[in-house]
Amino acid sequence: MSSHFFLPLINHPTRITFHTTSLIDNIFTNYFSSEQLTSGIIFSDISDHLPIFTFFCQSHTNNICNINHTPPIINTQTKEKFKSALANCNWESVLYSVDPDVAYKTFCQYITVLMRNVSH
Repeated sequence: MSSHFFLPLINHPTRITFHTTSLIDNIFTNYFSSEQLTSGIIFSDISDHLPIFTFFCQSHTNNICNINHTPPIINTQTKEKFKSALANCNWESVLYSVDPDVAYKTFCQYITVLMRNVSH
């Protein structure tokens, strides 16, 4: 991958057992900007592999990642309100969208609105 100028975004083990750790799940890219690219590992026991993610925000577009807002208040009450709001949200425009970019943008907008409504 590196000979084609692709570098890994994940640099910690993604499979952890009692006896070994290994980095076997990854996301590769040939685009780097510390302001526009965020990657990470989600520590969860839902699988023997840890889920990984990357967020890419383009500053030259009207992207949901560029919205300036105050951080949400996170506590037991707001978590429960957020779970309830997620369960009651109509996700059809996201789930049945034929364009993944439109589906992702709609998803981000829904989550942002839900977070804003729950934490205020």
